[in-house]
Amino acid sequence: MAYHVPTTEFEFEDGELKGLVVEFRHPSLDDYFDLVEAATAATEGDGLEPVRDLFRKVAAVGLVSWNLENGSGPVPATPENFTRHLTPLAGMVLVNRYLSEMGGLPGPLAVPSGAGTTSAKPPAKKPRSR
Repeated sequence: MAYHVPTTEFEFEDGELKGLVVEFRHPSLDDYFDLVEAATAATEGDGLEPVRDLFRKVAAVGLVSWNLENGSGPVPATPENFTRHLTPLAGMVLVNRYLSEMGGLPGPLAVPSGAGTTSAKPPAKKPRSR
């Protein structure tokens, strides 16, 4: 029996990506190292080109399929279409989720939380008596 590189499906049930289903391939070790370098460059670099490069690398390495459509019908799952047809927020959400799920890589950009709540402040520590 042969080993097949696993894939992971992301299905979005709310927010801007509601209804989107995306299948990503898990990266090889070489691809993982390239993604680490690209994520570092996107986080620490100047300008948008390192971020665009990371988005395209994620799509080239991992994007298998999606159910994205535009007014003309289905949009093929390609690296070019990943950056051409997704909104900036949608692209950030997908890239950050892929990176975090495929090896704990930090995402390139902070994505606003979808939840509108704030966690409770922890109680103040009581001084210890001796």
